[in-house]
Amino acid sequence: MNENNYLEEVDLQFMFTSCISAMSKMFGTTDEVAREETFEQMARLTRQSFPDGMKVTISELLKWGTTAQELKQFFSMVDLYN
Repeated sequence: MNENNYLEEVDLQFMFTSCISAMSKMFGTTDEVAREETFEQMARLTRQSFPDGMKVTISELLKWGTTAQELKQFFSMVDLYN
């Protein structure tokens, strides 16, 4: 969150990059192409979910995280590796 209490696209991209990188390290994944594809999928999903100026409040982000079917599918795949 910034001083305006919202996240912009660059903030979300940084968050996704950090999370995907951390998961790759935890699971020992070295496939850079797969990592980049995952990031692109998450970025595309974010742009589709928050199209209007990309100013996302924490409430919107939490709601999105619990209701977006694509995120549930993504994390179920992550859970398979766990």
